Amino acid sequence: MDYTRLIDGKAESRNTKEGIVSKEMQSLLLLLLPENPVAPALRNGARGLLGITDFVTQRDFERTALYNEIMRPNDVRYQLLIPLELPGYIATVTINRRSHFFQGEIKKLRLFSPHLVRAHLNAQTITRLLAFASDVPQPELLRNLGLTPQESHIMHWLIQGKRDSEIAQILNSKTRTVEKHTQHIFTKLGVETRTAAALVALERTALRR
Repeated sequence: MDYTRLIDGKAESRNTKEGIVSKEMQSLLLLLLPENPVAPALRNGARGLLGITDFVTQRDFERTALYNEIMRPNDVRYQLLIPLELPGYIATVTINRRSHFFQGEIKKLRLFSPHLVRAHLNAQTITRLLAFASDVPQPELLRNLGLTPQESHIMHWLIQGKRDSEIAQILNSKTRTVEKHTQHIFTKLGVETRTAAALVALERTALRR
């Protein structure tokens, strides 16, 4: 996984040869990352499975310092990248190989890549939620989000991971009623999932406090 911070170009890399590749080689890799032919497309928001040869010929790539000083000494000739969504960064998972990728492998990676991107986004969301986990806002504060009293109480329990049926029992209501209120909450907060609703509610109430 490679990360480049857009604000200052600072790069970071984690790889399966950690501890084997010398610190000098790792430093050189970070210096040469912007030379990757895929870099301009990544800066412009390219998504999906990307290959070096989607942008330059293999022969031209093998003339670069990135190839000759990093990849060839580590017995790597071919590379595929999966861009991740990370605000303020260019972030990718990179798959490196000595031999070329077969079409069947590329097809499987294309199917796999959106799931990897989603898993990475979910991990970011969970990390942000954990930062608020010990401070669940009370319904009165949640009303500042434009929620009705009933929606605020439902949101209070939704943040704590309660299911609609559990919330219905707590509030002495019907599950179907809670489900309808939950959909109204999603619409008001501009989200599509319970996790996203919880994150938006926590972040907005934290800003108000």
